[in-house]
Amino acid sequence: MTNWMLWIVIGLSSFLMFFTWLLRKKNPFSKLRQLDAYTQLQEQNLAAFEKGKRLIFGLGGQSMLNEVSINDISGLPVFSRLSRQIVNGDQVPQAYCSDGVLACLSQSILDGVYKNALIPELFSIESTLLVGANNMSFVAGLLTEINTDSNDGLIMFGSLKPEALLAVDLAHRHNLYCQAISDSPSAQAIFYAAGCQPVIGEEYFAAGASLKAKPIYGISLRVQDVIRILIIIALLVGAIVKLMGLY
Repeated sequence: MTNWMLWIVIGLSSFLMFFTWLLRKKNPFSKLRQLDAYTQLQEQNLAAFEKGKRLIFGLGGQSMLNEVSINDISGLPVFSRLSRQIVNGDQVPQAYCSDGVLACLSQSILDGVYKNALIPELFSIESTLLVGANNMSFVAGLLTEINTDSNDGLIMFGSLKPEALLAVDLAHRHNLYCQAISDSPSAQAIFYAAGCQPVIGEEYFAAGASLKAKPIYGISLRVQDVIRILIIIALLVGAIVKLMGLY
C-alpha cells in the first residue's frame, strides 16, 4: 500500500469515526451486533460472582522477545469490564500475563477499578502477575493456577498459539467454564474443536464493543463494519473492471 492510499484510509476512518460519534453519541451501543462468545463471558462472570468465585484471566501469549502488539492489548478492555462487575465480590479479579508490559497495564487498570469503586485499600499488586516469557511458559504458569478452588472459569485472550489447548483441557477436566480467544487462525480452529465458543477473524477486535466497555469501542466497531463493506465493494468493482479489460 502506497503512502497516499494509507493516508486516504486514515482520513476516511477518522471522518467516519467523527460522523458516527455525532450520530450515536447518546446511545453508541444501540442496535449493535452482539456476539455470543462475549455475551457468555458476562453471564459466566456474574454467575461466578454469585457463587463467591472468580474467572481467572490469561492475557497475552506473545513472547517477551517481541514488542507487545495491538492484538495482545485488545484483551485489556475485557479484563477491565469484567473486573468492574465483580470488584465487590468475595474473590478479587486475577490476571496472569505473558509480558511485563501487559502485567503493568493490567495492574494499572485494576488499580483504577478499585479506586473508582472507592475501595482502593483492597487492591493488591499480586492480582496481576507475569507468569511466562513465551507461549509455553505462559501456558505452564496458567496450568498451576487453574487448580485453585476459588476459580470458576478461565478466560484466555491474546496472541495465543495451539499449545494453549493444554490449559483449556485442564479447565475442562476441572469442570470449569473456559473461553480462549486468539488472533491466530490455527489456534481458533483448535479452540473451536475443544468446545470453546468460537470467535473468528475480525470478531477478535469486537470485545470492547460487545461488552460495552466504553462508547468509543461501539463507534469503532461500526466504522470497522463500514470500511469492511467499502473494501468488499472496491474488490468487486476492481475484479469486474479487470474482467472487462478496462484496466
